[in-house]
Amino acid sequence: MKSFVRHIGISGCLLALGAIVTPGVARNGPPTTPVDVRASPQDLELDALLSAEARRVMQGVVRLEGQSTSGAVNATMNLATRDIVVDFSREFLPHEAEAPFEDQLDEFRHALMAASAPFLAAARVQYRFDGRDLFFYFPKLQEEDAHGREAEAARFGSGAGSAMVSAGHGYYRRLVKDIWVTQRDPRNGVLEDLITPLYAEELKGWLESRSQMPVFRPRTTSTDIHESSGRAWWEVAGRYHLEAQYPDNPEIWNSLGSGTSDDHHYKEDIRSRPLFANHHDADVAIHLHTNAAGPSATGTRVIYQTGREQSRLLASSILCYVRELVTAADAYHDFVVSAEAHPDNKGENRLAQMPSVIVEAAFHTNPDDALALQDPVFRAAAMKGVEKGYRLWREGKPCQPLAIQRVTDVTLPPHTVGEVEVHFEGHPRFPVTMEVTPLECPQDSTCDGGEEVKKEPLDSPLTFEIECGRGDHTRISLWQTVLRDDDGVASAAAQHRLTCTGPASAKEGHRARQARIGMW
Repeated sequence: MKSFVRHIGISGCLLALGAIVTPGVARNGPPTTPVDVRASPQDLELDALLSAEARRVMQGVVRLEGQSTSGAVNATMNLATRDIVVDFSREFLPHEAEAPFEDQLDEFRHALMAASAPFLAAARVQYRFDGRDLFFYFPKLQEEDAHGREAEAARFGSGAGSAMVSAGHGYYRRLVKDIWVTQRDPRNGVLEDLITPLYAEELKGWLESRSQMPVFRPRTTSTDIHESSGRAWWEVAGRYHLEAQYPDNPEIWNSLGSGTSDDHHYKEDIRSRPLFANHHDADVAIHLHTNAAGPSATGTRVIYQTGREQSRLLASSILCYVRELVTAADAYHDFVVSAEAHPDNKGENRLAQMPSVIVEAAFHTNPDDALALQDPVFRAAAMKGVEKGYRLWREGKPCQPLAIQRVTDVTLPPHTVGEVEVHFEGHPRFPVTMEVTPLECPQDSTCDGGEEVKKEPLDSPLTFEIECGRGDHTRISLWQTVLRDDDGVASAAAQHRLTCTGPASAKEGHRARQARIGMW
């Protein structure tokens, strides 16, 4: 197998993989099933493609202090685990492994995941530097990660009953140039720094009303002018609002001390978000962002800190219900939501002492995604999904989108009313409407569908009444039922039958209809 793949070229590699395994396909996504054990764990042709892509990204990297981009870089993919490992030379390490370096690694992550997607969706991207991980060179990061991991495990479910919701970025001061700039550049009409507060406000409302918990935010909604920057306070990074609100707690907003690098406040702003969550002993930290990559990259992604199980489960639950809520909207039926959460080392998650996730709502570098990001319909659906994912994870419930399991067939004598049971799974938002439609009705009959609304939360099954009218002879009709909840989430249609027996007794005569739905 290996010798064959070496000589067929990268276009043939996909065919070779397809000959030994039929991978599962995630909805709206690339194949995600690990390759059959008969396949070699490394494929040289795919590795060559990934290494070439890594070198391409390296050519565009803007060097950080202490960093060299002249060294070698290689990338390999383990087809069994779907892990991509990028191995840099040690010289690629900057003096500090803070947020700017994380941004650099993101460029490699996005590019390599996109390059592997036609063959097999990568589960994660790992980084090595002369064969060793980042923590080997920066033991402080390893200490932060270990402390956060232990604290999350010990405190899970025992916090203050609050949530920290962070709107990514905002204006910050460049210390050397002494100017105020945004942390991200505008693309396709979207400036991440100024659109994430809308998402944070949306999510705050749903968490407070549905999850019944207070929400703390690093950034403020105030429209007053921030004197130093000349910008409205709501436009300014959370670090400065936290400095104003918590002057006696510099460990939150000045965690890196008196640094003088131009982007010192940028690094501190990233750190201030989880440190603020720790200060409030929050139950959960949710960091809201938009994403950036090539123009074809699309969809919602969620990142958790590698190795943290509760954060992984939370991230997976959020993806599950963002998919359910967003694709329920007509305009976003085919919107891509990642099939699985992605582990990575991110300061926003690493420093958090509770389950913590980064939610990348969509790619502002993709024109269609950018339009979605500016649409209040998308924003509401996505943030409802985040809240629902959090709430059901908190309740220990698995991913279970709304679906009808079965609808009972009913057989009735003439002029009687029966009960149809609609067995469902999932967690719909009540009121729930049962939409009942006749599909096939005998020519000598009239079949009337309708809607039945259940206002109060009920367990499965839901029921509605159906009636058989006159009974000259036995008649059979075919129906379909759809469940639609108060958020617009709809199940697939399920078919069922109504059989009306006959004939009726002559003395029964004409009777008034007793139900809105039925066959007459």
